[in-house]
Amino acid sequence: MEAANLNNLWGRLIVEELVRQGVRQFVISPGSRSTPLTVAAAQHPGVATHIFHDERGAGFFALGLARASAHPAALICTSGTAGAHYLPALIEAHMDGLPMLVLQADRPAELQETGANQTVPQTAMFTPYLRWGMALPAPSLQVPVEMLLTTVAQAVQRALHPWPGPVHLNCPFREPLAPIPEALPSDYTAGLSDWEAGQDPFTRLDLGRLVPDAAVLDRLARQLQAVARGLVVVGRLPLGTPAGPLIALLQKLGWPVLADVTSGLRIPALQPWLVGGYDALLAHPDWQNALAPEMALHFGAAPTSKRLLQFLQVHRPSEYVLIHPSPQRIDPNHQVTWRLVGDVSVVAEGLQERIDAARDAPWLQVWKAREQAVRQCLSRHVAEAEEDCFTELHLVARLSTRLPEQATLFLGSSM
Repeated sequence: MEAANLNNLWGRLIVEELVRQGVRQFVISPGSRSTPLTVAAAQHPGVATHIFHDERGAGFFALGLARASAHPAALICTSGTAGAHYLPALIEAHMDGLPMLVLQADRPAELQETGANQTVPQTAMFTPYLRWGMALPAPSLQVPVEMLLTTVAQAVQRALHPWPGPVHLNCPFREPLAPIPEALPSDYTAGLSDWEAGQDPFTRLDLGRLVPDAAVLDRLARQLQAVARGLVVVGRLPLGTPAGPLIALLQKLGWPVLADVTSGLRIPALQPWLVGGYDALLAHPDWQNALAPEMALHFGAAPTSKRLLQFLQVHRPSEYVLIHPSPQRIDPNHQVTWRLVGDVSVVAEGLQERIDAARDAPWLQVWKAREQAVRQCLSRHVAEAEEDCFTELHLVARLSTRLPEQATLFLGSSM
């Protein structure tokens, strides 16, 4: 590659391999030490760059890009405390399973623990929340360039699979940081001639899906078929989960479906089985007793409804099956009896093939009848209110009828 100097070459190699691995969005917080990375991103024709002077805002912007696209954005910042401001967004990426790449510039080893400006211990800054991290060496002709490319591939793979999340590459650079021309040995990148000539990544990634053993699916299917009062809970699903297999399973199973607001499954195809007003419905203590399930089948993250969690804790199903590709414990009530680590769509497809369609659904009708009663009550309450009445309930009811079709509604947490 035609690079001005060694720092510039390393920056360009890192950015080029990231692009070939599918990373197209670079979110940059300006700083001096990160110049080799910033210049490489700015000069690459295949990327979009976004400048944020505030690292905290940059982190959440990258988080939003990941949530919308299911692909990681690359965050670039300078050394010292700059990267620490990514931490809130990085924690959320860790908790929600959102891919994120942090490329943090650093001082070289000879400036560490010397009191040099903007020099702090960076390599363990995000450790509890990372899927993977690595401290690169400072650019050196003694380090083969192939190491950079395979490291980038590893970073992207760990950010995406098996459970997406944040990855940290610590990138020290020595002066000069700007692309000041400096002679480089002509043979340093000789081994990359084929890579340079093409468009393929140096390391091709094939990210597999977690497929449970057939005997496990057979056993679970038999158990589902034997249950009269089953309940489906769907939390936030992992990014990129195909909805089709899960929808087909829920239609065939015929159980009431409590789909979290973050699940993406409050859709017309599931309307006959969805119980959309369950949070208000479960406020009725007598109804809670009538709706106690024998078994819960849970896909995805924990629900955001505190009332649903309390209901499941008080009326504990004898079997609680939770399916998610992450090995993390997703069990705030400590009631999961069967934890199946597997791809949600693969498990759903396997179960759908193994069960018979429900013929009658008296248990479902119990839930739907109570939901209808709640909806009528709430609709009457909203209709009878004065125009200037302004509560959370009235606000949501009015927004739901007045928002333009293509509007985006941003929901904050808690109250």
